Amino acid sequence: MDADYLRYCVIVLVGCASYAGGIVQGLTTFGDAIVFHMIWHAAVLLVPGVTGASPLGTRHLELVTLLMSLRASFVSPVLVWQVRKSIASTLMVWVLPGQVITILVGSVVLKRYAESPTLRVILGIFFIIFGFGVLGVKLWSNFQRSRRSLHAVVDKRDVEASRFSEQQQPSADSVTIPEDMAVVSPSWKDSPATTASQLEFEDPWAAVTPTCKGCFLVAALFSGFLSGSSGIGGPPFFLAIIAFDLPPTVVRGTLPLCFTIVYAIRNVWTFADGDFRLECWPEYVAMVNGGIAGVIFGNVWGSKLSRSTFVSFTFVLLLEASLTMLDSPLLVNLVIGVACLVFLLGFAVPRGIM
Repeated sequence: MDADYLRYCVIVLVGCASYAGGIVQGLTTFGDAIVFHMIWHAAVLLVPGVTGASPLGTRHLELVTLLMSLRASFVSPVLVWQVRKSIASTLMVWVLPGQVITILVGSVVLKRYAESPTLRVILGIFFIIFGFGVLGVKLWSNFQRSRRSLHAVVDKRDVEASRFSEQQQPSADSVTIPEDMAVVSPSWKDSPATTASQLEFEDPWAAVTPTCKGCFLVAALFSGFLSGSSGIGGPPFFLAIIAFDLPPTVVRGTLPLCFTIVYAIRNVWTFADGDFRLECWPEYVAMVNGGIAGVIFGNVWGSKLSRSTFVSFTFVLLLEASLTMLDSPLLVNLVIGVACLVFLLGFAVPRGIM
């Protein structure tokens, strides 16, 4: 094929992949890098020589990470502006320092071992652990919620039985019950314990406990390293969000702002190291514009995504990220991803398992 035609194909590929990732990012504030990696990996497998026509090079893990880093500096601010009312400075204090330190460590590791299969295997293992961690935490959370609901039903029945027994006494006037000791039957609305997602409409920041902040600090350390070495920094935060059942209001603006800052710092280091190339400007422009368009579109539907659907998509994305890093065949990736998504959305979510 003509070299100019192949170069044009690469530019279109970069723009479309960035757009698809932007839609996912607008929906969940995460997942854009995973989608981009998947699409790029598929293109390389289907047309092995296509990337050689671009000055981006053929060190795929390194160039995709570089593109995602550049993209984040322009696309994430758009998302931050759209959800600016959800920025929590108290949470940023715990997240930002750890990310800044470890993203530079991850960048150095990527620079030295970009072509090493060992690095891809390590990243793949990381993502599969986070994926099953998210799924396991969600299932455990649902199990605990079911137990609370069952206990509330039993308590309600006990109270009603007690009131019925009191009404069978021969003389109600002979017994005086102090007003502060009176038993009030709880309504069904009072039964299960209030979850953090329900607090979103009362006090959304009440869910951010000291333990939660500490967990986000640890997540930030892992996130920074993964961001620097692969461009995929969301999985650790996925796990923290699901573990504490945080409402979207708490993280929807805070985390994109943190990623904007840490990627800007990484870009300064990358630019000083000479990794950005002037001749790649068409790919850079396609990457940024595609991402902005995708984020704007995805954010329209972001508030309509249920928690269970969010977790299902998150698990499948992490599973696909792991398979991509482990160089699994494209057909295997598609079959496993579609099968998991159909099972989760078609069976687990409707039956309340997720």
